[in-house]
Amino acid sequence: MAMAFIWLLLQKSVSIPLSCIRTFVDFLVHDNIELRKIAEKGIAAFCRIQKPPRIYVEKTLDEILQRPVNIDQCHPGDRDDNLWITINDYKPPKTQKEWEETCFLDKSFHGYYKWPKIIRYPMNKRERYTKEHMSENVAILYEKFIDKNFINKFIQFMVLDEEEEEINFDIHRFRMFKGLFRNFGLALVDSFMDDLYTLIRDKTKT
Repeated sequence: MAMAFIWLLLQKSVSIPLSCIRTFVDFLVHDNIELRKIAEKGIAAFCRIQKPPRIYVEKTLDEILQRPVNIDQCHPGDRDDNLWITINDYKPPKTQKEWEETCFLDKSFHGYYKWPKIIRYPMNKRERYTKEHMSENVAILYEKFIDKNFINKFIQFMVLDEEEEEINFDIHRFRMFKGLFRNFGLALVDSFMDDLYTLIRDKTKT
């Protein structure tokens, strides 16, 4: 019960003791399944709190469309200058560079009536933590999730947690892995590959 309350209290505005982070990480491989479930929620919360900031870009509509547009003469509705934010005009990027440079707006009201003079939007990339550039509280997660012995034990518990002949989608586990790979990128992949290959080939629980 105490761990459940601690998980609910995690927030960015309050400094989190290093011992608290270590406790949640250690509980990922605890014998008690309830503590393991709470630990997954805690790790997901830590990853959300620790996530690197987005990189924002400010451009005019002329710069985005690469042609001059008189935004003062825009009328409400579908126009040539706002087709790029609709599905009809969407062209999927083919390279990583194109993906990072593609402008996706999270403001649904932009462009329908008129455009702001400056459009601020996040790039499709983030800074990643590296071994040389991370704080101590971030390093606790990194060091554990590159430890293959820890990963092996962690995955074994995850396999055992699933009921026989049934696979359930766990939103908290998904958020945990999403946060880990968002924050650390490909640095953690090697730690999981051996166990993933084993799980792919093995049809029974081990």
